Amino acid sequence: RGIYITNANTDDRHRKDAFERMVEVLDARSDIALVYADVIITKQENETFEKCTPFDFYHWLDWNRQFLLEKGSFIGPQPMWRRALHDEYGYFDDSFKTSGDYEFWLRISQTNDFLRIPVLLGLYLESPDSIEHKYKLDKEEENKRILDMYQKAEMTGDIIRRFYSDDPKNLIDVHNTKAEELFNKGNMDAAKMISKQILDKNPALIAPMNNLGVMAFQENTLDEAISWFERALQIDPNYFEAMENMGKCLEMKGDFQGAMEWFRRALVLRPNETGLLNALGNTLVQTENIQEAKEIYEHSLQLNDHQADIRDILKEIAQLEGSLNLDWQANCNLSY
Repeated sequence: RGIYITNANTDDRHRKDAFERMVEVLDARSDIALVYADVIITKQENETFEKCTPFDFYHWLDWNRQFLLEKGSFIGPQPMWRRALHDEYGYFDDSFKTSGDYEFWLRISQTNDFLRIPVLLGLYLESPDSIEHKYKLDKEEENKRILDMYQKAEMTGDIIRRFYSDDPKNLIDVHNTKAEELFNKGNMDAAKMISKQILDKNPALIAPMNNLGVMAFQENTLDEAISWFERALQIDPNYFEAMENMGKCLEMKGDFQGAMEWFRRALVLRPNETGLLNALGNTLVQTENIQEAKEIYEHSLQLNDHQADIRDILKEIAQLEGSLNLDWQANCNLSY
């Protein structure tokens, strides 16, 4: 199966190196989902790019999704896109007579960027017999319906996707991976929306629950975060990431005893996790269990002696044992 897809309209032609140029850009820019290039317009059938009668040119707009929502489609007849987009968003909607491509561009651009290649790479035949010219009234009606749908989704923050399966592997490998990618890029709203859509398809998946908890934590809504982690743990009581994250939420709420309980439970599963050991050490300091905290920090340092901050804490403990007043700061990065 190929990595990239393009459409080859029977009445259009490509420059000989068009595919090569497009692939080069997609290979170099993993952040770009689709590329499109400028085209020559001709009214003569069966010409080639190299031997044609130019009537005009389409120098398309540079990529801007708002333009796609407001001005109509400007992607042209010969884009190239990543095959994996169909795993995320499904296929073209064949209920549209003229505007299925426009609907698909709007659908995938909700969470993906396109790029214009400002070079003439194709030859477009302007023909009164083409579908878009032959069915102008259908095109106007379909475009209006499509724009109404996606403009509304833009306003409400909804994301229109096509889920063809509730199979856990598909939902996690494709859709949950996309949500995590968006989260890492800072697109929290889209990441939350997709995570909730996954749970609508399969309410038993714990990874998106944990991720929604992490996002709630980032927004400082700790009670909501805890509720997501509790839901995940009801399904899998040994889900390590949710156990650790529960501890860190309780730590932030000042419930150090509760946090310690979760950290200890998580350490049963991963006893040599230095970040978790340090988190337990922090809560022990807060509850003035200095000797045990010292032992935990020392164990963590034995596992990884490149922790300058832990080495500094141990020096301070050694200096101030008996009357400790640490300038402590919790490490509150959750496990996504």
